Amino acid sequence: MAEICLALDGTAIPSAVARWFDDHDVAWSALDPAVRSDARALVVGGFTPVGDAELSGLAQLELVVRTGAGYEHVDLDALERNGVVLVAPRLEDDPSVPEFVIGSVIAVLRHVLPADAAARAGDWGFRDRVRGRELHGRTFGIVGVGRIGSQVGRLARAFGCRVIAWHPWSNRELPEGMERVGSLEELLGAADVVSLHCRLDGSTRNLIDAEALRRMRPGSIFVNTARGGLVDEDALVAACRTGTIAGAVVDTFRGEPAPVTEAFGDLENILLAPHIAGMTEESVARLAQFVGEVCCEYLERSELPKHHVVNQVPQGG
Repeated sequence: MAEICLALDGTAIPSAVARWFDDHDVAWSALDPAVRSDARALVVGGFTPVGDAELSGLAQLELVVRTGAGYEHVDLDALERNGVVLVAPRLEDDPSVPEFVIGSVIAVLRHVLPADAAARAGDWGFRDRVRGRELHGRTFGIVGVGRIGSQVGRLARAFGCRVIAWHPWSNRELPEGMERVGSLEELLGAADVVSLHCRLDGSTRNLIDAEALRRMRPGSIFVNTARGGLVDEDALVAACRTGTIAGAVVDTFRGEPAPVTEAFGDLENILLAPHIAGMTEESVARLAQFVGEVCCEYLERSELPKHHVVNQVPQGG
């Protein structure tokens, strides 16, 4: 029986992992919750849950490898009870999300979505009625300065922005050219663009609520490519509808993959995307390779990439 079990949930990265295994002659089996398996490694992505129910059918399991950086669908307590290690990719210098952030902010500043609609309708008067704004010279605020937030800051600086950051989760030195601010309130009041790059947990849920949005500068842009639960979506829609802020970019949503609330539907100043910021041809290939190599290294040599290990369960349970 294959030592690797893979949850094929119909999303791109697990399918790419399956192709990587096949291309490298690595045996694997598809996860079937109704069938007990002796697999030592489980690969999960998308929205596949991992908890006591799933682990009960995997008595020999030692390792869970996520195909994405987030792991809110994984029950860490259940892993600890079962002696299972969790690995999640934190690929350095992956440009997919930072590129999306900068590109989408420019799209909102330059009214690209309504301009596209105007061009398709033959409305040449649009160019005289609507004026876009430049990113250059603006203050770019970053909430959470991990690997992605750091890269977003570097790109924003390349576009001529002043970059400020709030990162209360550690006292480590910020990347060169980024200014640390003492509070979220200070960042919201100073930034022309606010971009979220922090984890979702009990302390950050609804971090951006109606009060936070009221603190933002008139004409500012809000970006969430992190997790939907960080933001009160109803408050965000209201802020964009009333002009409290100029617009928003929303790539992650509460309760996804459930349908996006209809409240977003008629707002041209909100750019919506179905959680694609980190999904490029190149990034999917990198993730598939990472997952495949982690599984093989562990099964052959019991080695794990320490930087990517989430929990502290001793190897082997």
